[in-house]
Amino acid sequence: MGNIRVHIENCYGIGKLDHTFDFSQKPTVIVYAPNGMMKTSFTKTLKAYAEDRAAEDMIYTARTSTMTFDDGGTPLKKDSIYIVDADNYVPAVKSVTTFLASEELKREYDAIFAELDQALKEFYGKLKTVSQSSDCPGEIRSTFTEGGQEKTDFEIFEKILPEVRSQTHLTYDFKYNDVFDKGGKVRAFLEKNRAKLQEYFDAYQRVLTTSEFFKDINGCVFGTEQAGTVLKGLEDGTFFGVGHRLQLNGSTMIDSYDGLKAQYDSELARIVNDAAVKKAFDKIDKAIGANQSLRDFKAVLVAHNEYLTELMDYDAFQKKVWRSYLSQVLADLEALNSLYQSKKAALAEIYRRADAEQETWRRVITVFKDRFYAPFEVDVVNQRSVLFRHDDAVLKFSYKEIGNADANCKVPEPEDVLKDVLSRGEYRAFCILQILFEIEARKKKPLLIVFDDIADSFDYRNKYAIIEYIRDLQQEPNVRTIILTHNLDFYRTVYSRLGLKRTVNCLFAQKDIHSREIFLNDGAFLRNLILTWINSPSRRVVLAMLPFIRNLVEYMQPPNSPDYLRLTACLHNIKHRDPQLPITRSISVQDVLTVYHATIPRLTISPPIFSNGGNAWVEELKQEAVAIAAEQTPNETALENKVVLAMVIRLQAEAFMDDYLVRILGQQPFISTKPRFGELFDTWRKTQTTVNADVVLLNKVSMMTPEHIHLNSFMYEPLVDMSLVSLLNLYKEVMQKWTQVSF
Repeated sequence: MGNIRVHIENCYGIGKLDHTFDFSQKPTVIVYAPNGMMKTSFTKTLKAYAEDRAAEDMIYTARTSTMTFDDGGTPLKKDSIYIVDADNYVPAVKSVTTFLASEELKREYDAIFAELDQALKEFYGKLKTVSQSSDCPGEIRSTFTEGGQEKTDFEIFEKILPEVRSQTHLTYDFKYNDVFDKGGKVRAFLEKNRAKLQEYFDAYQRVLTTSEFFKDINGCVFGTEQAGTVLKGLEDGTFFGVGHRLQLNGSTMIDSYDGLKAQYDSELARIVNDAAVKKAFDKIDKAIGANQSLRDFKAVLVAHNEYLTELMDYDAFQKKVWRSYLSQVLADLEALNSLYQSKKAALAEIYRRADAEQETWRRVITVFKDRFYAPFEVDVVNQRSVLFRHDDAVLKFSYKEIGNADANCKVPEPEDVLKDVLSRGEYRAFCILQILFEIEARKKKPLLIVFDDIADSFDYRNKYAIIEYIRDLQQEPNVRTIILTHNLDFYRTVYSRLGLKRTVNCLFAQKDIHSREIFLNDGAFLRNLILTWINSPSRRVVLAMLPFIRNLVEYMQPPNSPDYLRLTACLHNIKHRDPQLPITRSISVQDVLTVYHATIPRLTISPPIFSNGGNAWVEELKQEAVAIAAEQTPNETALENKVVLAMVIRLQAEAFMDDYLVRILGQQPFISTKPRFGELFDTWRKTQTTVNADVVLLNKVSMMTPEHIHLNSFMYEPLVDMSLVSLLNLYKEVMQKWTQVSF
């Protein structure tokens, strides 16, 4: 991957920036810049370039803005740029749907969803006016869903539109829910009184066979429904107006619409007033009268006795009524279907591409669970889209009370509820999911990622998780990363954990206040920061002071002095003879306290807080960690608690790895020439072929303990922000997992 030369003039507050980012040593460059100097201006300019827009100077608008991004002699590819802006990313995920996809697909999906959803809502508003149904969408779906096969509203309308379009439909003047009520009381009544309904139907049919107008001959029926359809088709008068006539099955000749209507009404009245028919209807009417909740249904039947024959097949009548309603808004239905047809191909393509992304999402969720902390659990689930009836992948969240191991305390929450209850930092942990996906999905091609204060507002555990993830990205051959930050502690941590070169990969931004030119100079990395520690007589504080005293010894004595090596050995599990470091358990309490007093003569530990100065120092440390874990309410703000736990956690982790290499694999004792934990972990990790439970646990140890031990990088924030509960949980997990070894 080549170097990137940036030349910017008069762009969003940057007067001038001319710099070549050097990726020859490492694919990561970190830039420390105080707030207000250049981070936002730089990302705005790069975003304008990526979107092929002209940049501008918002203050000095008359000045010409120029920007050049050169990648090894050719223009940087615009589609290779991905900017992660922590401050402005939060609102970006608040979109129309929870459809899980890349940003590009989600934007396309949401745009189609919004347009179709709005059109559907408007159509249902018009349909409600016609039908007076209390739930048009629900009734349409339940009426036209057959065989348990779910269909979208659009698919339903697409299927029944030809019938609505081609047939003539009767107009029903009753309210839909008077006959097809939500509670199912009408249906239940009809089922209960099926015999009475059948008696009415049989009597009705007998009278029908004697009619000159209505007929039922060998299964060929011309009844009230068919006659009504004919009437509706002829009501404009044009058929008779041109001289046509109708001859009934007999001698009667009809030559006008009024004559046809009179014949229809006369025959219908004769049927419903027939003694047998009327007697059967009275039985039904009496049964309805005993049920006050059916009074609206009764009113419909009193006005239209003939509907009783239709109600013999309740479901078929229900569909017929809906087709009638739809015929009254046919133009709107046609428009809705046309819109849907214009979007079908695009939706199918989005679904195809989204389906291909789902494995990446599941991989991202695994990374998130293993590395990041948030007070919620997240999983990918399939959820039927209400609008499209497609198995969309969505994120399912469960809020979990911190420190509560009870699985029953997890509370499922929709995304919008989480937005209200999570802190800004916790919500950014949620947003990191989308960021991880974008990177995972795009890293197979050349990719320049620019992180703009990505760790801002995160707690330290998630800051370390981000760093570890960026460290993994350094192994990707197509990925280069620029990290912009105003957090000096984060800057130093990235430098040390990613193994960056101070004069190549670490930059400090400075600004000429007159010309507004930005200069990116070699990082003035402050590796050793002398910190003060509260002088306390407590046993726990004295144990926790060891890393601080070791740093002072490093300043005051020659490199690798006996005192420095002795204290260093207390921080590592040295069980076998080492060219430099003494055996850890050979170092006594008195040995350590002698170094303490020689380094800080005024330090007085009185009265004696250790019963036997000959005891092994690490044994005292181990006992103190046990005491911390046993406390009912350990002091969250006591830094000594966290330092003691961190030292014991790492000692136990080293003991496990040493034991595995020597006892299990039969290798020679591990001897390190570099920072021991990191090299030991890398050596042990190469023996593991899978990401097993031990790998996951040691990753946690690596992420959560180093900055507690190497206090030369200490600025208080790491220990203050790191939850004691998290360290206690890690301590318990380590001690319970690796019980077969001891340091």
